[in-house]
Amino acid sequence: MESALPVVSVVLRTVFLLGVALVCDVSSAVDVEGNDTLAFDASAEYGFHSNLFALPSGERPVGLEQRSATTRTWSVGLRLDKTYGLQRVIIDGSLDRYQYEPFSNLDFTGHDLTSALLWHVTPDISGNVFFDRKKTPTKFENTGFRTTPDPRVNDLTRLDVDWRAGAALHPRLSAFETKSSSEVPNFQVENSKVRSTELSLIYQFRSGNELAGYARRANGTNANNDGPPIVFEDRNFREYEYGVRGLWEAKGLYRLEGNIGYLDRDFRTFSVRSFDGAVGSVRYRYALTGKTELRLEALRTLASTQTSSASYCQCDTASAGVAWTATGKITLLPTYAFRRKDYKGPPVAVSRTLLETTHETNLQILWDVARSLHVSLNVGRARRVANDASLNYSDRTASVLVRGDF
Repeated sequence: MESALPVVSVVLRTVFLLGVALVCDVSSAVDVEGNDTLAFDASAEYGFHSNLFALPSGERPVGLEQRSATTRTWSVGLRLDKTYGLQRVIIDGSLDRYQYEPFSNLDFTGHDLTSALLWHVTPDISGNVFFDRKKTPTKFENTGFRTTPDPRVNDLTRLDVDWRAGAALHPRLSAFETKSSSEVPNFQVENSKVRSTELSLIYQFRSGNELAGYARRANGTNANNDGPPIVFEDRNFREYEYGVRGLWEAKGLYRLEGNIGYLDRDFRTFSVRSFDGAVGSVRYRYALTGKTELRLEALRTLASTQTSSASYCQCDTASAGVAWTATGKITLLPTYAFRRKDYKGPPVAVSRTLLETTHETNLQILWDVARSLHVSLNVGRARRVANDASLNYSDRTASVLVRGDF
């Protein structure tokens, strides 16, 4: 009953949320000047987790009997897109309030801010200045039980310079910095700061499709451990990545985009913490019929995770879904995702290294109630199995989100 009642409550509260969002059902955007746009949005989401902190079967938070929780997220945002001659300015941001019941000690206010200047010196020389900052909830499947908020802050600052001299092949020079941090780092998600420079050569076909080769060099720091010092802990590294990326599509039929590369991270003090290997991603969409689209994704990353039994994680994800437009206003999107984390590179001899797999299923129903009013219903389940039983968990989720644009 503990798991059933909140799911029913999610459905009942939809009526209330629809009423709130109907107030927002006015014009979808304000035309500032020509194609320039100033738009606002507001949303409310109510959700349920049967196992918020991803605890093993039968385990409860310390001193508490309940491990299920309801969540509420309230958001307001704006988007400004304005052109000044050859220059274009984009500002897109939101303020988000996250609430957890009965774990109100975890409540906090986050944000998502993106600002960009798309600039041109001449029609042939152009580029972007881009900044993005996100303050979002921690993923409890990585941290376990928490008594205080531990949001993750991700920053990206980037400068791109393109030189198009009238040829299909043109260079792009990029410089960027990424920062990711939370107050309590852990072995599954690193706190890091990385500064990179990248040179890419892009070939653009007449069809508009692109193929590019790239080389990236970076220097950075990372930290995963919030406990006592560990053997061979090394926080400073130099990193190189080489690869190709591309985009190929036939509009209305398919779209294929992705990259494949080779990453080499070299730690400066203890080489035993260094690692290298293949990385990449691919996203494919194919129109099976006029109303049905197949969606496939695959991703591999390498991430530092310095513990006494491993130096890095080879993280693989594969997902498949189908988007079915049932009516002109309703779309159903069932998906399945498989995630595998293989922790490698033990600094000293160990009997085994950690291996975990996660299976996720989700059904999303999208309903465009009106031009400026949208509803999303999600029902899902996640289950993780590891060779360390303390990391095993199962969680059932349900949520209703209502968003109004004005």
